[in-house]
Amino acid sequence: MYQDELTSQSYYGSSVQTDEDAQELAVRLGSLCRVYEQTDRVLTGDPVQVHVVNGGPAPAWSDGSDIYINKEEINQFDLDELVQINGLNYHELAHHLYTPRKGTTLMQWVMEQTALDPLYMMAVNVLEDQRIETLFTARYPAIVPYLTKTVVRWLADSPDKVSSNYLAIRGRQYLPLDLRIAFRDMFFMPELIPVIADIVDEYRTLHFPKQYADAQRLIQRFKEEVLDKLELPPEQAPDGGPSGCGKRNPVS
Repeated sequence: MYQDELTSQSYYGSSVQTDEDAQELAVRLGSLCRVYEQTDRVLTGDPVQVHVVNGGPAPAWSDGSDIYINKEEINQFDLDELVQINGLNYHELAHHLYTPRKGTTLMQWVMEQTALDPLYMMAVNVLEDQRIETLFTARYPAIVPYLTKTVVRWLADSPDKVSSNYLAIRGRQYLPLDLRIAFRDMFFMPELIPVIADIVDEYRTLHFPKQYADAQRLIQRFKEEVLDKLELPPEQAPDGGPSGCGKRNPVS
C-alpha cells in the first residue's frame, strides 16, 4: 500500500496566493499556535511559546525554549495539512523535552567533532530525532497519527528523499510496518541497511545523561559507517526528520 503511495506521491509545491489569502493564512496559523502553546505548556510545565515566521531553514524548529512554524511550508490549510502541522509541533515539543542542550558533555563533544567534520552534527541529529520520538510516542501514544502524517509529508516529498531517508525511518517504530518496509525497499544503498539497523536500534533506546558514552560511540559509528559512505550531493542529503533536523544546531 505505502510503496505505491510513495512511488506516486503528489509532491508538495508552492501555491500561488493573493495577499488576502496570505493574510488569512497568517491569522489562522497564529490562532492555531495559541492553541499549541496551551497544549505544550500543559504537557511540559514550561512557558513554551509557539511562533509563526515568514520563512526559515526548515518547516519548523525550536531553540530549546520556543517553537517556530514556517508559514512558507503551509499551502492549503486543509484537514490533512492541519494534521501535519500538529505533527511538526509535537516533534519540536519532543526536542524540548528530550534533546540534550548545548552545555551537556555529549553536545560539547559533538561540537568539537563537528569543527573537524560537519557530518558529526548530522549524525547526532538523525539519531536524536528517532530517539526523542520513541520516548514521546511511548509517553503519549495518541500523537502517533500526527507524526505519521508529518513524516510522510516531509520525508517523502520527492523521489530523492524517499530513496535516501531510510536511515531516518528505521527508528520510528510507531510508523505502520508497510510504510517502514516501503522506505527500506526503496533505499538506494541496501548494503548499508544492516549497519543502520544495528546503530539506530540501540541508539533509540538510550537514556540520558546516564548513557552519554554509548551515544558518543554510536554517533561515531553512524558518521563513519553510514554517512561517510553515502556520497550524496547536498540536495539529496537525508533530511534527518520532518523539521529538516539534519542540519539543526544544538539547542541552548
